[in-house]
Amino acid sequence: MLYNICWLGFGFMLALVVIRSLATRYLSSLRKFKGPVLASFTNAWRLNYVYWHRHETPMSKIHEKYGDIVRLGPNVLAFRQHQAMLDIYGPQGRNFKKSEFYPVNSSTTKGRRNYTLFSTHDKPYHDNLRRAVGSAFSVTSVLRYEPFVDSTIGLFLKTVNQRYADKTDAEGVFNFAEWLLYFAFDTIEQLTYGARDDGLIESGRDVSGLLGYLQDFLNYGYLAGQMPVLDKILRHNPILSWLNSWGLFLGTTFPGIPFAIKRIQGKLDRQKIIGTQVEDPATQESLLDRFLRAKQEHPETVTDREVFGLTLSMIFAGSDTTAITLTALFYYLLKNPECYSRLQREVDENFPAFGVKALEDPVDYTKAQKLLYLHACLQETFRIHPATGFNNERVVDPQGAIICGERIPGGTIVSCSSWVLHRNKETFGEDVDSYRPERWLGDSEDVKEMNRAMFQFAQGNFSCIGKNISMMEMMKVVPAILRAFHISLADPNMKLKVFNGQNVRILNLNSRQGADNASREKLVSGGDGSLGTADRTTPLLTLKPSYHSRPLIIANSSPYGKTPQCARRERKQCRTVTIPQLSPPPQNPSKTHVKHNCIQCSSSLPSPSSSVALPESSMHPFHSLSRTYATSSTIRRSLLANKPPLSLDHFLLRQRVLALYRTIIRACDRIPLPIREEMKEYARVEFERQKDVEDLRKIRYLLSTGKAEFDRLMGQISVKS
Repeated sequence: MLYNICWLGFGFMLALVVIRSLATRYLSSLRKFKGPVLASFTNAWRLNYVYWHRHETPMSKIHEKYGDIVRLGPNVLAFRQHQAMLDIYGPQGRNFKKSEFYPVNSSTTKGRRNYTLFSTHDKPYHDNLRRAVGSAFSVTSVLRYEPFVDSTIGLFLKTVNQRYADKTDAEGVFNFAEWLLYFAFDTIEQLTYGARDDGLIESGRDVSGLLGYLQDFLNYGYLAGQMPVLDKILRHNPILSWLNSWGLFLGTTFPGIPFAIKRIQGKLDRQKIIGTQVEDPATQESLLDRFLRAKQEHPETVTDREVFGLTLSMIFAGSDTTAITLTALFYYLLKNPECYSRLQREVDENFPAFGVKALEDPVDYTKAQKLLYLHACLQETFRIHPATGFNNERVVDPQGAIICGERIPGGTIVSCSSWVLHRNKETFGEDVDSYRPERWLGDSEDVKEMNRAMFQFAQGNFSCIGKNISMMEMMKVVPAILRAFHISLADPNMKLKVFNGQNVRILNLNSRQGADNASREKLVSGGDGSLGTADRTTPLLTLKPSYHSRPLIIANSSPYGKTPQCARRERKQCRTVTIPQLSPPPQNPSKTHVKHNCIQCSSSLPSPSSSVALPESSMHPFHSLSRTYATSSTIRRSLLANKPPLSLDHFLLRQRVLALYRTIIRACDRIPLPIREEMKEYARVEFERQKDVEDLRKIRYLLSTGKAEFDRLMGQISVKS
């Protein structure tokens, strides 16, 4: 009798599951959207798909098969249109919450979850915490962290030079991707805590084992996040968490917590902190200093747990993604020699250095932002190989929403993937699978549209808060590496292999045998952690050749006279650039009409061309706002003082600059008070700092992209009327 009752109960439960699945498949309001049949029944299909397709381009094949909108789960839709990005992450989606994918990626200590800006799906908590610490990530704050980055770059270059430069055979082959990860980890550690305790660069290995744990942590979060109910059985099992709170089970404890405690305590000891009051703050303020200040100013929002979480999220999120982008950048440059050569020339012209100076002299971030082709290469790397490979999921409000013209019911999980968005042929052209930085040059409407479609740092209220820091690291280290070393692939015919474990890592940038005769002068490798072998005797990594030991004089002969001489020319420490004339030639050809820029002495001679005040940091979208700020009086003084009459084109562009400035200031007045004054001050500083652009084409480019980026930023800020 009992046996029959058990079978009857089992049959009843099975019937309920079948009925519910059929109802979900055929009666759901999402039934009109195409997708795999099994996906409409259970999220187990998503889990199975991402597990077996982690070595492929994320989600691209799914959209190629099923179209722009794909049903990935019983209650999950994925979009690939640009309009979907605006509808989900723009003003309409301001109140959309994160899905249950994100809490899966939270760590645990003493039975409690440690939520970060990424892992929390509590929107009020996220907004309050981001507001409390947001000033630490502004453009003006990021500039103060530059000495930390300079220190790590210098150590990185010297260590690589000492270990591998001019070495033969296997001694000169090294894991380039791994060393870029060491650089990114040590940089963000020093920037966060103000020091490096166990430097990966110095030791050349993962000393604490945290990098290996990080990859396992992300892999788990990516898989379990597809079916969050599994996480309640595995890592965040309530029974195991309760045992962990009593010290009876340590399996769920996050190993990064001891790492953070040690470094925070070291920081407090160095600064002689009593309680939470800093008596003698360090000259160079780290992120930890800013977080501790936020704890004092917002104790109801920022507690010790938030400080731990913020520092750890900076270390782990900021190191892996930055290293992936750098690895991808060098991979695609090495696979496209013409792009490599063009970027090399741009770096050589703007950052001339030779011998030891190439290893020691820091790259100025402000100047690096003016490298147009470097910006184009980074943008193209972001496009073709975004660091993150997961869909950014949001939950539609209960009242529903219109996305890409479709009525989506409330409670539906909607998402976009940067890997899919960045391969939209309508936006980026038919050659979306080709690495072509030139697509980002100029100021055409197509370039504006592409900039608006970029999603590598996400968009909206939950966009990456550390994007300015990441951009500074990359804009500084890439020129530093290129001017110090020659790099080439061991196997020019290698095919890219990736692994998507939430972040999309490159696996096979690895050298196994010598290059051909045409490229034997240089070689670098990286990938899976093992050293390659090389059947050759030439250096695998070499310092730049001796032409940099000669003075670098870049000069265009003037048709109206000789190029002015510099007092430091004899010491061979300057370069002279003749600026093309923008006005008719003078009557007296003996007079010189050039502008002379000297790297060392910063001397300058007047030019008949007129400067238009326009910030230059728009060379990448995350600082493009900085090209649109200054006071009207400052602009007019810089434009009119001691200047000859403007050409018609410059006059019209000046009016556009002033109009854009006024628009920005008026928009700032609508921003809530906590950040209004910061934005205005940022405007004044950046507009004044960038005031010497003269090239008409560049000015138009800065104006167009600056306005587009400002409009996007304003759309992300909650404006209170």
